[in-house]
Amino acid sequence: MKGHIGGVYLFLLIMAVVGCEEQPRGPVVPGQPPLPTRNYGKPAWGPTDWIVFGHTPYDALGQPVDSSGLWLIRPDGTAKRPFTLLREVGDFDLPDWSPDGRWLALEKDAQIYKITVTKDSLVQLTHDPLRKFHPNWSPDGEWIAFSAGAGDSRNFGIWVVRADGSEMQHIYCCSGRNPDWSPDGKKIVFPAWPAGSRKQKLMIMDVMGKNVRVVFDPTRFGFDYGVDHPSFAPDGKKVVFQTNNTETKDAQIWVVNVDGRKPRQLTSRGGLEPSWSPDGRKIVYVRFSYYRPEQPGNGKLWIMDADGKNKRQLTF
Repeated sequence: MKGHIGGVYLFLLIMAVVGCEEQPRGPVVPGQPPLPTRNYGKPAWGPTDWIVFGHTPYDALGQPVDSSGLWLIRPDGTAKRPFTLLREVGDFDLPDWSPDGRWLALEKDAQIYKITVTKDSLVQLTHDPLRKFHPNWSPDGEWIAFSAGAGDSRNFGIWVVRADGSEMQHIYCCSGRNPDWSPDGKKIVFPAWPAGSRKQKLMIMDVMGKNVRVVFDPTRFGFDYGVDHPSFAPDGKKVVFQTNNTETKDAQIWVVNVDGRKPRQLTSRGGLEPSWSPDGRKIVYVRFSYYRPEQPGNGKLWIMDADGKNKRQLTF
């Protein structure tokens, strides 16, 4: 894609479409009201038995209310409480836990921050004009990976920065988003458009951007749009992610072995933004269907077994 003007424009178009992922809206049908906006997003299952998630309630006019922000909940559905509210500290998004559970990495105004769970320390880690998203903490707690999707196209792709904000490095150019570290800290999985390809694929590479390979090609299964929100299983053997099917427009949750074998669809009623439990036995996700908004629990958080069984609603 580098040096290819048409490819850059295509990438910019795709990033513009997929960048607004926290409140996707259904298609507008003439003579019918638009489908509802979901108000739960990006759950992240932490190491201390908490799940953090974005929650955006809306008023009758469709505007976010002042209880919008990041919230916490136990995996059994108890102890739901606000963490950082829009009215207090601003619009934090895309949270990810530090391995020790003491910090959350966040995105705000296209820059990366970290905040202690006790909220007594907030640190901005990146400051330059490059727009940054999707922070993800390394297993040793030393680094945070993130993606850049605006500005000079040579800066697109996957970056890492030390957890203190130093030594920012560009490790994969010139596409890629939503990186996630393997449990051994040696690999990163991410969606990207490989050079010469107009189709997004799920990729795995070494942490310094070497030995890049395709682990899942959605075109083999009829998904023209692509993949997103990959997450390594805690044992490092599988990756869970969401696909987007242009035929139905509903994203679904899939899992695949890290060698690309045995891909399997886990949801059929819409699934977004999966995250593993620390023991690898459960997955939290958002159930959301554009075309079946009346289904029970549409737009809410759900938990299922790692094989897709025993789905239960977590938020109401």
